[in-house]
Amino acid sequence: MLHLETFPIRNLIEELVTTSRPLLTPNRNTLHVQIADTVTLMYADRTRLQQILLNLINNAAKFTEQGTITLRVWMEPAVTDATGHDVQDDPAFVVFQVCDTGIGLDPEQVERLFVAFQQGDAAHTHQYGGAGLGLALSRRLCRLMGGDITGMGEPGRGATFTVRIPAHVTSSQVEQ
Repeated sequence: MLHLETFPIRNLIEELVTTSRPLLTPNRNTLHVQIADTVTLMYADRTRLQQILLNLINNAAKFTEQGTITLRVWMEPAVTDATGHDVQDDPAFVVFQVCDTGIGLDPEQVERLFVAFQQGDAAHTHQYGGAGLGLALSRRLCRLMGGDITGMGEPGRGATFTVRIPAHVTSSQVEQ
């Protein structure tokens, strides 16, 4: 069940930065935030969105040592027709991207990450811990709001996870 509400995205990000600070300390990571000027309000499930983003930052902090985690936020405008009107069923999206300079992922590992109880690599389960549920749950929550999450990476060069959620979640966008 979603609890949809209107909220300032910048406030959500400020709270997220404060909440995630203790996650960065053990591996001496730094968090950088870049928010586009066009980012303002959103109508979605604020709590679920914060849970998704916190999970991504937590993962990045866990798999990065003395590195950088970057959270980027921007708007993808709705597609418009030749007259400048929004094309129905193609809403504006808010995009949240978490990039790290950690251990990275190969394409095969990325596919497994979104399956419940799976992790990128069996060796990482022992070294870094976790049950392999965070990204599967995050994808489910994104899709509940009519969005999605994708990941990519390169071994030894970090990983990037991108969350796209409609700026205004409606019941017609919500996955049944």
